[in-house]
Amino acid sequence: MPHERRERGFTLIELLVVVAIVGIVASIAAVAVQGAIYRARASAIVGDWKLFQNAAEQYHADYGHFPDDRSPRHEPPELRSYLRGKIEWSQASFSYDWENWSGEDGNPDQSGSGVDIGFSVVTTDPKLVEALATVVPGEVRQTMADHYTFVIVPEPDEASASVEP
Repeated sequence: MPHERRERGFTLIELLVVVAIVGIVASIAAVAVQGAIYRARASAIVGDWKLFQNAAEQYHADYGHFPDDRSPRHEPPELRSYLRGKIEWSQASFSYDWENWSGEDGNPDQSGSGVDIGFSVVTTDPKLVEALATVVPGEVRQTMADHYTFVIVPEPDEASASVEP
């Protein structure tokens, strides 16, 4: 039986095994990175909420009332001098909405929402909603189909469930 001489190198099977292992590791890392990106985005939203909450409360202290309700993606003009362009109201996967659901008679316009005055994130991205619920558990309420609202002033005498992850 003659002794065959093997040339240096890898067999096709060895290369396929290495490629498969690298692919598995890369897919695990991609899922972890995507989760980190959503948590970072949710943390940035929380920062915007805190900034906006402070501006709205300063306005209320100065004028005795909150600015009127606005449609999504529009900064209340009354708060421009307080915010100074620090919040981008329309993003790729979400936008913000200022909610003033206090009627002229002082009663909430959106009864049952649990919110009288709020700052909403408008999105249809369930992963972003899940990240928000993880970053700030119990602080966000689903008030409309695609509105997830941080409460600045709760609805009087109403309790509302928070978004669960």
